[in-house]
Amino acid sequence: IDRSTGRPVFLLTVTDPDEGSEPSLEQTVDQAMSLSYHHQSGAVMWCCAHEGAIRELCFRFVGRDTASQKFVEVFNTSVYKSLADPSAKTSADDEDDNCYIANTFAHQQPIRDERSPEPETQEELFTFDPRRERSVISGNTNAKNCCFADSMQYTRAIVIREAAGGAKELQALKYDANGFVAGGAEAFLIDAMKGMNIRSDKANQSLLSSDEKHLLALNTVGGIVDVDLTAGGVVAEYKPKEKYPVIAVTHRSKFADEDPNLICCLSNNVAFSIDKRMDPANAVVTEFGKDTSEYALGSLKKPMTCHATSRKGQLVIGDSVGSIRLYTGPPGTQRQAGGYHPKTAKTLLQGSPGQAILSVDITADGKFVLATTEDNVMLFPIEYLAEGKSLNGCDARMGKSKPSPLRLSPSPEQLLSIGSKPQFTSARFDTDKSGREQWIIATCNNHILTWSMKSAIDAVADNRQVASDLIKEDGKVRQVDMQGNRNTLTFMTDASIGTERRSDKPKTKGLSYFTF
Repeated sequence: IDRSTGRPVFLLTVTDPDEGSEPSLEQTVDQAMSLSYHHQSGAVMWCCAHEGAIRELCFRFVGRDTASQKFVEVFNTSVYKSLADPSAKTSADDEDDNCYIANTFAHQQPIRDERSPEPETQEELFTFDPRRERSVISGNTNAKNCCFADSMQYTRAIVIREAAGGAKELQALKYDANGFVAGGAEAFLIDAMKGMNIRSDKANQSLLSSDEKHLLALNTVGGIVDVDLTAGGVVAEYKPKEKYPVIAVTHRSKFADEDPNLICCLSNNVAFSIDKRMDPANAVVTEFGKDTSEYALGSLKKPMTCHATSRKGQLVIGDSVGSIRLYTGPPGTQRQAGGYHPKTAKTLLQGSPGQAILSVDITADGKFVLATTEDNVMLFPIEYLAEGKSLNGCDARMGKSKPSPLRLSPSPEQLLSIGSKPQFTSARFDTDKSGREQWIIATCNNHILTWSMKSAIDAVADNRQVASDLIKEDGKVRQVDMQGNRNTLTFMTDASIGTERRSDKPKTKGLSYFTF
């Protein structure tokens, strides 16, 4: 038992009878371990760090047809028990059983040995130009960054940072294909009076308007402030009831210009919309005669943490105990087809038991959901077939069709590069204006990881591993943005704003991934 967590610890040991009873290899079984298998040949394979190097171990079970299946089952059960929190209970609105599959990957062909050549793929591989120096601005921001947003229209990274006297400073840092442009930042101080002080903790976030001339940010009293980037100051404060402080904010639709006036807000136990055309003191959208409290989940034991919306306005919410709720839309707002979105989720998915969901995202078409915990990045396919019809988990109850997630992990070599236990903070899709996603981007410790969306979708069918690329930054990466610009990725650490640029030189060997 791990005394710090109270959870059981499982070990995988390999013993050679000819060498005595002492194990030749002993390895902890946890969510960071990836297991490959091929049941037809009775084989299992995994990577481990042994004698300072990464080694692939492959074992075949001889004379027992179901031995590899039993091995995978025990592995899954062990990982689940090592994660499970006995104090965390399933929410009352979960009507179906949840299942759990760890990092196990099925091989479509027998596991390769020395006599069988390695297959080649013809997927395109994108690489960063290794000769290009990465561009990081640290002198301009002068540390103490709160939040940032990437303005694609004006090619500026807009950051809010702490300034002297309790005020906040907004800086607009211009960049081009070669990185940030020299000459300093365009900046102004934001008035901290009248309760409009912007939060400086790491839970803050910002949201650009459709014309990219206004920036919404959370303040210290549970409201949202509207910063006019052209006038240089706060022009409005949207403040819901004190009982429902805003902890996260996003656009009502995936794209701001398709529904520019509606903002989807998240509080501890309820999601609601704000209409910017209404009086800021009374801008919450509800059904006629109803109050925000009527949409709150009273049975929720732990608070919600994050949310995201699709192009249609479908809503995904993560919470503190690893649950992911799928809604038709923000409760109380009008449906396009008439009526109102209900307060109850259509589907409840389960991530890592007991681990808080730190970020969620959903593809523009609503077919895939991405959820992040400290230990995992998980991709859920939520489109399914029922009685010959294609349905979506946001619009209909998935029931027994609930998927097990594809878990996206660093490779063993990347884990050695990270040097400590990976701690993810966020993951997102890089959706462009056409509604297409090409990359999955995650932040982990001082690193940024990327996966190919196409490779991840292909891997969902057989739950196999997906190649990723990784790069280290100078500090812990807090936020990352791409804004549909497939050549430049911007990021924020505590003390800097930076860019990473992708080369467009195609390769034809290996898996497809966004590489630095």
